[in-house]
Amino acid sequence: MNPRKFRAKTMGEALAKVKRELGPDGVILHTRTYREGAVLGCGGRDMVEITATSDVSCLRVPQRDASVRRSSGRATVAEGATPVAPEKRTHSGSAELSALSSEV
Repeated sequence: MNPRKFRAKTMGEALAKVKRELGPDGVILHTRTYREGAVLGCGGRDMVEITATSDVSCLRVPQRDASVRRSSGRATVAEGATPVAPEKRTHSGSAELSALSSEV
């Protein structure tokens, strides 16, 4: 993979450079905005940097294992485990709260 960096003043200009150099097969790997020419945080101008490549054959796409299934989104209890009941909250300060609200 041969990533290249494209810098410009705006995102639109940087994207135009990527499209001009890499064509429709260009893949953006990373973008960032930084300040160029600033001295101790003062002055300078904002710049955009895009890291892109046209070699998509080197990009790894994770393959799904057929033996792994997606869960249905429901919580399940493993065998041998004992389920724990959720704690119930007690409002010990409810008497204080009602006393304060009556004062107001």
